[in-house]
Amino acid sequence: MDFLSKQMARVGKQNVNLEINFQPLLLKVNVTKPGEYQLFFKRGPQTNETKKYNLDKSSGMSITELIFENESFTKVSGFYQEKDGTFQEKKAVILIKGAGDKVCEHTLDLAKYIHRGPVKERLQLTGTAYHLDFEITVQDPDPAKRVINAPKEDDFQLNENPYDHRDTKAIRGEPLPGDESHVKRSVTSNNTLPAHQVKTENLKPEIDLTTQKLEQSQKEANQLKQTLEDLQKRLNDAQLRNQQLLAEKEESIAKLDGTQDQENKLKNKCGNLEKEVENLRKEVGGLYRFDSTFN
Repeated sequence: MDFLSKQMARVGKQNVNLEINFQPLLLKVNVTKPGEYQLFFKRGPQTNETKKYNLDKSSGMSITELIFENESFTKVSGFYQEKDGTFQEKKAVILIKGAGDKVCEHTLDLAKYIHRGPVKERLQLTGTAYHLDFEITVQDPDPAKRVINAPKEDDFQLNENPYDHRDTKAIRGEPLPGDESHVKRSVTSNNTLPAHQVKTENLKPEIDLTTQKLEQSQKEANQLKQTLEDLQKRLNDAQLRNQQLLAEKEESIAKLDGTQDQENKLKNKCGNLEKEVENLRKEVGGLYRFDSTFN
């Protein structure tokens, strides 16, 4: 979808600011050559990246599981909500590079995770990468409103994957007995919250300006089309007039040829008359004198 189509699709839609938290957990990959591996998470103009992990191989192709060490990316982004409560697609790109080469790239729709709480998934990859395990949360940036937006117990569906060994409470962000990892996660999340809610950028003036430009371009296109049609009509008229002139020329040539034939006939007739006069002069033999002007 181009920029103009995207802006038109957002007209009249409610813009909701939500906090995105993405945590890569484990990457399973075939290490074909030793080097540094790194994951990039791109949303709009912002790109986050993990630290570089040095992976080696023993011989041939080595299957390695890379465990990310407390990597977490957080940002606030605007989501457009339809009247029926659904959200428009919001894409993020996950890029994995290894040993200086691009390993694989995958596009993720962030709108699928809105108000679902922490969600763990296993993403099937391509190329030399097998899969990526990650945890993602897309929720209100204001902690006081997260309780309102939290999913009901019956609505939440646990995502099944082999890497997930925790129960439903752990998936929802509630700690298991003896599990203190939530303490560190909560501190990190509070530190990354914005000091105030990000104001939504007013795109209406830009949309109106773009619409005016589009209408002006359409008007100019119609004028050019009309001018082209007028020129085509003039060309057709000129071609018709040219054909008429050619027909008149041929007719004039034909008339001229007829006049030339008539002139030749008159010349022949005069020549014949002169011969007859000459014969008469010889027959008379001098009885009569012809005036020299007769000749």
